Amino acid sequence: MAVLVFSVRHKAGPRITLMIGLVLHLGGYTALYCAASGMFRPPYWVVVAIAVVAFNGGSWVDTTCIATSVRNFPHDRGTAVGILKSFVGISAATYTTLYVAAFRPHAIRFLLFIGIAPVVIGIVAIPFMNHVPFRQRSELELHETSCTTGMRFGIAYQVVLTMGLAQMAAAIFGAHRLDHHMRVVMLVGSIVLLLPLLAIPYRSGGLRARPARRTSEDEAFDLIPAKEVCRIRLALAATFGRPAGASGVDEPLLMSDAGLEAQPLVADRARTPGDAFPVDLTPWQCQSSINYWLLFLVFGIDTSMGMLFLNNLGQIVQSRGGSHDGQALLVSLFSVLNATGRLAFGYIPERTLHLWGVPRSFFLVVVAAASTMVAAWAAVASVQALSAVAFVWGFAYGGHWSLMPALASEVFGLTHFATNYCLLQMATSIGSYTLATKLAGYLYQQSVTRHGDSDNICLGQDCFRLTFLIAAGLGLLSTLLATILLYRTRGLYRREFDAIVADEEELEAASREDSLINAVHCGGRFGQRTDASRL
Repeated sequence: MAVLVFSVRHKAGPRITLMIGLVLHLGGYTALYCAASGMFRPPYWVVVAIAVVAFNGGSWVDTTCIATSVRNFPHDRGTAVGILKSFVGISAATYTTLYVAAFRPHAIRFLLFIGIAPVVIGIVAIPFMNHVPFRQRSELELHETSCTTGMRFGIAYQVVLTMGLAQMAAAIFGAHRLDHHMRVVMLVGSIVLLLPLLAIPYRSGGLRARPARRTSEDEAFDLIPAKEVCRIRLALAATFGRPAGASGVDEPLLMSDAGLEAQPLVADRARTPGDAFPVDLTPWQCQSSINYWLLFLVFGIDTSMGMLFLNNLGQIVQSRGGSHDGQALLVSLFSVLNATGRLAFGYIPERTLHLWGVPRSFFLVVVAAASTMVAAWAAVASVQALSAVAFVWGFAYGGHWSLMPALASEVFGLTHFATNYCLLQMATSIGSYTLATKLAGYLYQQSVTRHGDSDNICLGQDCFRLTFLIAAGLGLLSTLLATILLYRTRGLYRREFDAIVADEEELEAASREDSLINAVHCGGRFGQRTDASRL
């Protein structure tokens, strides 16, 4: 399926690929609704096949959004991925609020809603989604707008954090026990919290992306004589320490004569930053590389450790004397910190890479070590300490989901990113089934037999101790593998840091030069008006 997603997206573009994902989602969930409501009674294997179709629709949408975003924001790919993944992390709690407020106890109707609502939202969003392969003119017009890319990222961050805090408060105060009217108020409040997202496109360059070009229609060229252009170049050279006439790009930033054919304002490399990652590996080349298997194993081990804790949380709380309400609170806490971790490990690695050249793979070592320590802690933690365990583990688990797509795009390239990204996600499926389901289930049953507890329930601190100790041992291995990956990619990120610095200098120079041109332009028009008034 990953190869098919890549092939369609590469040939048809993100919009068609997204539409295919929406069709699969709608068809799959509609068929599940029909089967659940008794319209037809398929055999079990048909239900499984329908579920595969429905869930793969989400994979098409997720892969398309991630692949398009890392291409559109090559120097902010971690931030973009973190935002997208954080919304995935918070979506489960949001859908739970929606179900409790509007559909409970009609689960079948809610199944139909899940099939229709995301498709409607996706259809509305499709016209606004595309890959922009050049630097837009709006990126150089920072003096004309206050809505920079960073500020729009900030709006999305604010929405996710606010939603997360609201969902945590709902869990703490027991929203499932509120009356119907209060649940409706919570639903409306959740919708209101999402409204700031509508402000993101404001003053972002318009619906039609325009390349950063000087065109023959620009009046500035008609008003600036050649000697004035030379004066501006000398001023810029004095400001930035560059030789006059040398902008560090392949084409001149300013044209000496008016009416010439349009030329790029910045060179090709500056228009498509991120070229310090020159390697574009095919899926076969990717799977033949050591870096792929290092990332595969680290991601698979650490995310399966998180799923081990989350999937068995009910039995973990029960075995240590906790209540059902405590379990619900821990699930909500893990989910909110999962979303927070996705935001943090999208933003922090991106900023530190831009400021100091810290490799993104360094933070993979951090989250792997955090997962290892919290797994060892969980082996001996009391029921009161499980809240802190859920806090740290949810944060580290979310961090993996932000780091993996960004690392895959940087280490293996963007040309085959969709396929390589989907192949890496298989690590979670394999690890979760092996560790969180088979191993944890087997060891739990062994503890039940050893204790002789009734009702197939294990009570005691040691019910999951061996499971968590094995997970901690695997975590030590993943931390070692992440450290090896850090060592192998340090040169790659050093080159990327140099490219980021050079690109930001060129962008600043182009923006300042644009401002000087506008100043001369305004001065020329003022002089013409003064002469006309004298006449």
